[in-house]
Amino acid sequence: MDFNFIKETFNRIPAFGLDFSDQSIKIAQFQKQGGKLRLKSYNKREIPEKIVAGGEIKNTEALIGEIKETILAAKPRPTAGREVVLSLPESKCFIRVIKITPKINEENAEEMIRAKAEEHFPLSSEEMYLDWHILDTQECPINGKESCTDVFVAATPKILADSYLEIMDRCGLIPVALEAESVATVRGLFKNQEDPQAVLIIDLGRDRTSFIFYKHPFLRFTQSIPISGEGFSIALSKGFGVGIKKAEKLKREIGILKQSEEGKKIFKLLEPQLSELVLKIKSSISYYNSYFGISPRSDFKIIICGGGANLMGMGSYLSLLLRKTVEVANPWEGIYNIGAGEIPPISRSESLFYTTALGLALYNT
Repeated sequence: MDFNFIKETFNRIPAFGLDFSDQSIKIAQFQKQGGKLRLKSYNKREIPEKIVAGGEIKNTEALIGEIKETILAAKPRPTAGREVVLSLPESKCFIRVIKITPKINEENAEEMIRAKAEEHFPLSSEEMYLDWHILDTQECPINGKESCTDVFVAATPKILADSYLEIMDRCGLIPVALEAESVATVRGLFKNQEDPQAVLIIDLGRDRTSFIFYKHPFLRFTQSIPISGEGFSIALSKGFGVGIKKAEKLKREIGILKQSEEGKKIFKLLEPQLSELVLKIKSSISYYNSYFGISPRSDFKIIICGGGANLMGMGSYLSLLLRKTVEVANPWEGIYNIGAGEIPPISRSESLFYTTALGLALYNT
């Protein structure tokens, strides 16, 4: 989501990505070495509760301090420059492909898209920043007679975006662009890849899960649900009578498919949330196929990312229940030549936490 109100792009030094949520801040920055991209700086920091809540900034001064501390502690080398690409919370953004009929043209595009956006999003044109890309013109499934135009539309409330811009200014940073988390996540996973096959990315975050439907070159549809990695950890913490850190270790090292007593107990404790997750995935796929007139038998990739993807056995479990191959994402594909023995500075499992920050950092590389 590259909003039009930010006009200038800074190309001297690649901007670093800054992804903050209710619970953490993550940064990443690339640099070019010998014509190749290499991760120069990164860091992840947990932040206290109630500084950010539901994507809204509640304690400005505390957040500024946390951001500055995260940047200062970047490793293995400090970030360079002040230019930053910033994420916007997925739950506060509105993203979808809108079908507009009759066919639009350059002269009436903005007027028609803004009017249609007001029909689909719960904001007036004056209350939101809007970005769009015209995808294609086709025989419209709405009435089967006249042509319609598919338009990728992204919007966010001005009041939210302006509060994020104010924070950047107070931190001494210069925003190059603001993007919805899903847009950055797609770039982080598919930079320099032009696979024509549709993809469903299941981003299992700490406080929510997002379904991101993507077909090169744009997102098609996104949806967020409250099932989360933290919800898994809380269930295990209560069920085993252990702290959250121990519960996280149980998720990573034992998981849901091992036939040990601990493994069986973990599965039993998480089964209600996992079953609900599968139902939500199937419902989202059904809606996507229906909206775009796609056959339910059509094939597409399913990839999981986010910290929740580190739940041991999650990929296999979803593959079994969805009857489709589910892969765990590897953000380093297309960046590092892993086949030739190049080793990224962050492990594959740890990089799942950084997917959005990495995508932001790739914005102007």
